[in-house]
Amino acid sequence: MKNYESFIRKKKAKIAIALGYDKEKNSAPQILASGHNLIAEKIIKEAEKHSIHIEQNNELAELLSIVEVNQYIPPEAYEAVAQILTYIYDRKKDV
Repeated sequence: MKNYESFIRKKKAKIAIALGYDKEKNSAPQILASGHNLIAEKIIKEAEKHSIHIEQNNELAELLSIVEVNQYIPPEAYEAVAQILTYIYDRKKDV
C-alpha cells in the first residue's frame, strides 16, 4: 500500500487539512488541501464522499494549517501523522 490520505480537522475553528503520502515518491506526507470555515466544510464533505478517514485533532490541525498546500508536513508533526497513517494502513489491511 503506497498511497495514504487523511483529513484532519479542528472542530470549533472549522479548519480542515487534507494529507497525502506516497512513500515511493515523497520523503514525507504533503498537504493536499487546507482551508477554514466554508472551504473546510467542502474539504470535509469530499472526504466523507470518498470514505476517506477523518481525524479530529485540534492541535495538529492548527499546526498543519500554517503549511502551504503541496508542501511537506513539518518534522514536529511526523509522529502524530505517522500514527494516523498507521491506523489507516492497518484498517485497509483488514478489508
